Amino acid sequence: MKLREYCLRCRYPRSTCVCDHISKLTSPVKLIILQHPDEVGQAKNTARLVALCCPQVQIFVGRNSDDFAQCRQITEKTEAGLIYPSAHSLPLEEHKESLPPKRAGALIFLDASWRKSRALWMANPWLHTLPQWHFARPPQSQYRIRHTRLKHSLSTIEAVAYTLAEGYQINSGPLLGALNALQSHWKGPKSHQR
Repeated sequence: MKLREYCLRCRYPRSTCVCDHISKLTSPVKLIILQHPDEVGQAKNTARLVALCCPQVQIFVGRNSDDFAQCRQITEKTEAGLIYPSAHSLPLEEHKESLPPKRAGALIFLDASWRKSRALWMANPWLHTLPQWHFARPPQSQYRIRHTRLKHSLSTIEAVAYTLAEGYQINSGPLLGALNALQSHWKGPKSHQR
């Protein structure tokens, strides 16, 4: 049995390599992704695409506060906030002015299924102390190769793209272009439209 070959740069299977479609994007704020361990080996995970487009992104893998000790240190020294729809989060579209400042701030995103992102939220009380924003009017998700039953949910790369575009007026085309490239090359069983 022949082993699947992977691209050394993007780490996707060679048949779905996206290297030719990657354009770099400089984020005005530090981007931090807290990734559930189950997402690390997930072939359709989009946090990897964020890192390819925004090399300055930091991805921390774990489940609880101890796993994210290094990230917690960053948030203690930086004006940081979380993109997550909590009971106390503010609609990003109406509160752009309260987002972390350009060049000095940081935004945290959770990379997991909805059920596991809630588990990350519950297992990390330190996140509850940060300012939080949610999307009141998110765009329709274009992510077709991984499905959710939740209406108005976005993949991690789409959440980053929308936050940068809506909150900081940054052209997030490189992020969405990378997502479209992944999907156009995808040969998995769920590559059909919703």
